Amino acid sequence: MGKRVTRSPTPHDDYADRLKSGWESRRLAYRESEELLGLPVVCLFTSFRFWDGMIDDEAREVLERAIETIKPGKGLALILDSPGGYPLAADRIVRVCRSLSGKKGFVCLVPGAAKSAATMIAMGAREIHMGPTSELGPIDPQTIFHGTKGPMTIALAVIVDSYDELIGRLSPDGASSTGRRKGLYDDPIEQGRKDGTRYVAAGSPLALAIRDQLKRFDAHLVAQFRHDIELSRDLAVKYLSTGAMEGLEESEIERRIKRFLLPAIAKNHGTPIYAEVAEASGLKVKILEHGSIELKIIRSIRAALVDEMQQSRLAICVESASSSWAIPTAEGEEL
Repeated sequence: MGKRVTRSPTPHDDYADRLKSGWESRRLAYRESEELLGLPVVCLFTSFRFWDGMIDDEAREVLERAIETIKPGKGLALILDSPGGYPLAADRIVRVCRSLSGKKGFVCLVPGAAKSAATMIAMGAREIHMGPTSELGPIDPQTIFHGTKGPMTIALAVIVDSYDELIGRLSPDGASSTGRRKGLYDDPIEQGRKDGTRYVAAGSPLALAIRDQLKRFDAHLVAQFRHDIELSRDLAVKYLSTGAMEGLEESEIERRIKRFLLPAIAKNHGTPIYAEVAEASGLKVKILEHGSIELKIIRSIRAALVDEMQQSRLAICVESASSSWAIPTAEGEEL
């Protein structure tokens, strides 16, 4: 998802006294949330503004250091706000939160949005706390496409399906057919299979055009994309089968969370999945009412920290009542 520049996180150092004074003002909110929840609290925020504001191994490393400073052991509350990132980094973060929170596990608090790989982290929690407008999102993996209008994301499933569509049109045995039925095509160069599906006759102009389109695909990369799609699904099922949906068959878990997995249902990777939909999908969700103390506290933290990150041009920020860690953006390009 783009070239990364290695940066070493340093607490209260190069980001001026403003970051430190901002953290000092937020410490009271962290203490209040800890008293309310009866759990140590740590927050992980990655920027929705900068392309390198994502869940990656740097974020995991900083989060682990921050959690170790509060020594939870008997539970943990993670305030999470992020557009997403790398599935394997999310997997490592779930492992960090589970292993350092002890048998009680961790609770995930979503004051704003925890999308994509951040949703995967939330799935690893024993419970997710969300307000009426808080958002989770689809977890199907994306890649960055650099077009004429700048960088944009595209679902790996869309690329794989497009490839399969073209292959299916050329395959007499129908191995990769998309299932088009006889009667949908009047083109005489379309040939019929025994099962009634159609394919393009070899040597026809349309076949040559399709082969030309296939040259734009790297078959090895498409194969890797299939593995990436399977990985996101397998990780989500693993978290839920050992947490919120323990005891259910993996096939049943996959059926329940298909809204998170399938682009055909979500339609767009940015589609919000609100608390009631997440709960209906089988996730353990506590819906925080407007005006509730918990929601007020975590939203106040989010408002202050998002403003701090934008002013200081931070890609990642991890905080608790005892420490504050920040990683500045290495890129000038904004989302």
